Formats: sequence, C-alpha cells, structure tokens
Amino acid sequence: MFRSVLLSLLGLSPCSAEISLTISPDQLTLDQALTQLRTLRANGKTEPASLLIPPGLHSTNTILDPALVGKGLTCRALKPDEPCPVLTAGTELTNWTLTDNLWSTPLEHEPAGLFTGDQPCTLARMPNDDFWRIEKTGPDRRTSFTWQENTIPEVKDLANLSLVFLHDWSTTHVEVLSLDPATRTLSTKLSIGPKADHYRIGHFEPQPRFFLQGSRDFLDAPGEYYYDRSAKRLFYMPLPGKHPATTSIIATTIPHALLLHGTGDQPLQNLHFEHLAFSHAQWLPAGRRFAGGQASFHEDGESFTRTPVPCAVEADHCRELSFVNCHFSHSSGGGLWLRENCRDIQIRKCTFTDLGANGLMIGVPGDPKHVTSHLIVEDSLIARCGQRYYGSVGLWIGIAAHCTIRNNEIHDLPYTGFSLGWRWSPVTSPSRNHLIENNHIHHVLQTLSDGGGIYTLGLQPDSIIRGNHIHDVRVNAGRAESNGIFIDQGSTGFLVENNDIHHIARSPIRFHQAGKNTLRNNKLEPSDGIPPLRFNNSPEENITVE
Repeated sequence: MFRSVLLSLLGLSPCSAEISLTISPDQLTLDQALTQLRTLRANGKTEPASLLIPPGLHSTNTILDPALVGKGLTCRALKPDEPCPVLTAGTELTNWTLTDNLWSTPLEHEPAGLFTGDQPCTLARMPNDDFWRIEKTGPDRRTSFTWQENTIPEVKDLANLSLVFLHDWSTTHVEVLSLDPATRTLSTKLSIGPKADHYRIGHFEPQPRFFLQGSRDFLDAPGEYYYDRSAKRLFYMPLPGKHPATTSIIATTIPHALLLHGTGDQPLQNLHFEHLAFSHAQWLPAGRRFAGGQASFHEDGESFTRTPVPCAVEADHCRELSFVNCHFSHSSGGGLWLRENCRDIQIRKCTFTDLGANGLMIGVPGDPKHVTSHLIVEDSLIARCGQRYYGSVGLWIGIAAHCTIRNNEIHDLPYTGFSLGWRWSPVTSPSRNHLIENNHIHHVLQTLSDGGGIYTLGLQPDSIIRGNHIHDVRVNAGRAESNGIFIDQGSTGFLVENNDIHHIARSPIRFHQAGKNTLRNNKLEPSDGIPPLRFNNSPEENITVE
C-alpha cells in the first residue's frame, strides 16, 4: 500500500523566515499536503518552504506552479540515510490469482511498463533474447514482408500482437494485421517507419531485424507479462522463489510523476529536490504505433510532426532549479526533460536508469522564444535507457546554450550515449558554448548503429569536447558505422581535445558533412585496419588536427 502522510506545520509565527512541512505516516497523502501548502500561499505565506518526505511510495500527480512554489520550495528526504522516497506515477498491483506458474489480476488500463522491486519486467516477446530477420520486403516496402524459414512459430493470439522493427538508428512499433504461415508473410495495420523514404523496409539493411511482442503465446519466461485488452486482465510469470504476498509489482499508470510549470512572465524560482526518486510514469503512443526517428522522437501518423516520448518529470520556465542525489527510473518514457526557458540549473549525483526512452533531455527541438541555458550536470549516472524505444539516447541536448556536462558515467545503452545539437546544417541557432568534459562513456550502441558515444549536430560555436573516456562501442549492428565520437551534419565550431577513445567497432572519430572543427591531442586506438578518423562526406580541410 502507498504510504500515507501527515502534514505538520512548524515555524508559522509572524517572525518565521521559512515554512517547514513534515510528512508522517497514516494521515494525509502527499498531494493533500501540497494542497494545504497552496492554501497557506493563498493566505499570504509566500516565504520559502521545505517539504520533508519519509521513505516509501508516495502516489502523486503533481503540478508545481508559481503560486505553490512562492519564493522558494525545497523537497527532500526526511531520512537521507535511508532509501529514497519514491514519487510514483504508478499503481501497486494486488488481488493476484495464482494459476499454475502464472499470476493474474484485473487491471482497467493497459500498462506501458511493469516493475518488480528494482527490476523491469518484459512484455512477452519472441524471440526472448534475440531478433529475427526478414527474408524479403513486401510490394510497398511499408506494410508487409516475408520472414525466414524456421523463425515465427504458430501464433494463436493475434489480438494484441505487435511488431518491433529495427532501423539503423531507430525502431518502429506497430500492430500486426495478419500472419500467413503458408507464404511466411507478415502484414501490419499501419505503415512501418516515419514518412521519409529512407525508413522504408530494407533501405538500411537488406534483411533488417525484428521481433514480435504482446501475444499470450509468448508468455514463456520468468519476468515476462501479458495484458489481455478484452478481458482487462494482466498476467505475469514470476521470477523463481517469488510470492505475491512478499512481492511488490507496480504498473505504470499516469504520464508524469511531476510537472514544473512556470511562465515567461513568472518563472518558478528557487526550487530544489534532494534525495528523491521519480518513477513509474506511463506512455503509450496513439494507435499503438511508434514510428521512431532519432533520440526517441516519433512521428505522428497524420500530421507527420515529430515529438519526443514524454518524461516522468518535465520543466518549463524555471530559475535556480536543482536536483541533487535524485533518481529517475522505472518509467516507460524518459526521465527528466528541462524544456524551454530553464536557467541556472544544477543536476548533481543523480541517476537515470531503466527507462523506456531518453534519460535526461535539455532544451527543445525547435526555435524557442526563451532558450534553456547555463546548466551543470555532474557526477551522475545514466544507464539502461532506451529499454522500450531502442533509438533513445542517454543524454540529449537540443537547442540550448552554456551547458556543462562533466564527470558523468554513461553506459549500457542500445543507441547513442550523448547527443548534442538539433540542426542538420550549419544554420545559426542559439546552441553554443557547451563544455563536455571528463565523462566516462562505454558500452553504448549495443543494439542499433549510426551514432556515437558522443554525437553532434549543427553549428555550436565555442563548444568543447574534452578529456572524455569512450570505449567498448563494438557491436555496429546496422549498415552505418558506430563510432566513439560522431561529428554529424553541420557540426561546426567544436574543439575536440584530450579524449581517450579505444575498443571501437569502426573509426574512433567520424565526420559526416561537418564544418570547421579542431582536433587536438586525442588518444585514438583504432582496431586493425580501421582508420582513426573517417571523413564521411566531409572535406578533410574542414578539420584541423593539431
């Protein structure tokens, strides 16, 4: 059961400099406590406030706005030496029925993710740990293909069946219309891939990879689950030695654990979070079709606009915002997105793990009226992101300025570790003055290809990539190269120096349609027969090597 809370108000005398709100068991929920704080604000108590939260699960669907934050708000763990309080957007499942080796429970809405303890569960899939390959594309190269012999077994439950199709740097999720064993033909209800021609089946590879998921016929491995949409019932195959009475299983329920909404005229100011976890946010694409482009941006099937998968925590128009020792994990979407007009931000000693999409996002993809800038991300861990949407990245910076990313570790990702920039040409934008320094990036691009430990796009004057250690980018599963650093289209204005790059499948540094950049004193150890630098449609005279 979710921990209840009691709000006790301390220090509310006329001479008090701060409001202190302490949450204790068995009285009010966290959201009710915040409602009481809002009442205090409405009554003129605008001074800085502290909210102390005890360990346990705290159900929340909170929007913090200027009226609630007042002159400042700090939310932190009551007992920082104990496990983090978890602000959850999920629902803890109960009322399990045990039948043979399966547990089942009624559930009104389909979950996008299921988590037991610190372990994400797997939507029932086939094959369990690998991929199949197509044999031949269908006539339109969008809605059908034939599969290779001795791959797809007989599937009786087609009602909830979906295809996950791998492009070089992204994935498509789409429902299956039919399987014809006689011709070994799979047909889909909607098209595979975004609108652009290069997402057609077979463009990247002649025999691309895929797997199937969502059928009850695939529920055959411990830790897998299946949701019956018609019966509105969830089935779970438990891990060995587990029992419902002693196992906490949480389903994702609502899109966000926390939203921070200031305005251009009235930003949120002096807002801080310490030793808290934000988990179990829910996101499913409309029509159950996900046509991934890059960095978990997906394309709407009607308007063809691309938007990113949402994050558990999202912020707009914030000043002096910090997250220290916080954890973003166990959500079907991303972790944290600092969108438009966020300034003077610190993210320190945080973790972003076991997420369906991007770990940490900074800035926006378009032309912001107010640019997010002056951020520091340091001493943090980003790992096992993109668990649902493989084309996601650990850390994404779109259109933003003056970002310092230093002393972080990024590892175990299906695609790129760190993506910087969101223009595919050297057109002027607000992006500039970034420092990417002393990060440890390894074991990325483990499933997809055509990315890098660090990946850049566009004109970003006075930006520095320095002292990073990048290694074990070895898989190179698609058609295009996987690299340590990939300086992609329009990338201009970078100084790349003192980086140590080794154990890379292809060239440690690659350029593609890049502008003028400088390389200085990098330690590059290519594999035998592989050049240390690959000038891929980039004039070599654009790159100064010192």
